[in-house]
Amino acid sequence: MENWMIGTRFIILFYCVLRYFQGSMENTALVVLFMLLYISAVTTAYLLRKTSLKTLFRILSVAILAVSSALASELFLLLMSADIYEIVSAYIDDWKALPVFAAIPAFLSIDSGVVPEYVLASLMCLLVFLLARKHIHNLGTMQKANEELRDRMDELSARLSAGTEYEAQLRYLSQIEERNTLAQKIHDEVGHTLAGSIIQLEAVGLIMENDTARAGEMVRNVTENLKKGMESIRSTLRAIKPASEQLGINRLKLILEEFTLNNRIETELSYEGRLDVITHIQWGILTDNMREALTNSLKHSAASAIRVKIEVMSKVIKMEVRDDGRGEAAVKKGMGIAGMEERTGAAGGKLIIDGSEGFSVITLLPVENEPGRLKASNNA
Repeated sequence: MENWMIGTRFIILFYCVLRYFQGSMENTALVVLFMLLYISAVTTAYLLRKTSLKTLFRILSVAILAVSSALASELFLLLMSADIYEIVSAYIDDWKALPVFAAIPAFLSIDSGVVPEYVLASLMCLLVFLLARKHIHNLGTMQKANEELRDRMDELSARLSAGTEYEAQLRYLSQIEERNTLAQKIHDEVGHTLAGSIIQLEAVGLIMENDTARAGEMVRNVTENLKKGMESIRSTLRAIKPASEQLGINRLKLILEEFTLNNRIETELSYEGRLDVITHIQWGILTDNMREALTNSLKHSAASAIRVKIEVMSKVIKMEVRDDGRGEAAVKKGMGIAGMEERTGAAGGKLIIDGSEGFSVITLLPVENEPGRLKASNNA
């Protein structure tokens, strides 16, 4: 508000100076003196922090204007309304009282020739004062809303952190429970089988010389029990070990999600066919080739989206990594593409590069690692 009122004062002061130069220009030294005194009083009022001192200097500025309008120039009267508004507003909230107090100088100098100009200047000051007060009110409301939003955001962040911590604890508890279940299963099935087999073997050692037939029967029982125990271990391991296709496709999803998060490039993964025919080694080749293709797109194509599609056909595994960036008619094979070709060729596959529409890297691998190179005429 202070800046608004200072600007208004300068406008009125500039108008007074113009009017003074157009007039008789009497008492120039006295006019300059009162002008400097007024500016000093107003500036001091704005610099002070204590309300009582501010009010005191504003009253002093009004007194200076009253004296200067009587002794030097009537034009000083035009500046009085701005100081009156600031003094009255410090004690009265109703803006309707402001024009009443501002009208007092006009009644006291009713015979003066600047009364119409004083009324116009007072109305301008009132308008600026009300606009400034409304602006400050809106600004305070916005600041309060920002503080509430900040508090809400802090609360939500705290809840999110608590939820993340709870999720981590829940995941850890699930892992502990899974380990406990696995340990209990091994103890109940495999442990009892091994313990019984050890006891029978110890008994075989005691009766071997006296009862060979019975000892042989016990050895056969132990052998059968150990086979059952081994099958139980294998069954347990098969139950807890995820399938290779789950590991492979989830690893690709994780790489794409991380790439999108770090580089703000949209990615999409789709797949068709039986993923279970893809071997562990082939998943490694597909993963490495996709990583290299993503890096090339990031460096050279200026792409905004990258699509990865895996198709498993009767004899061919096909993975295409295509971006929507700028293509290249003549593809220059660097170390990255050479490495992809080497990996793919070592597994009996083929790498196809296409830069006509965006940039595309196609990896072809034989199903079940069939020997020999693939020809371009395969179902690509």
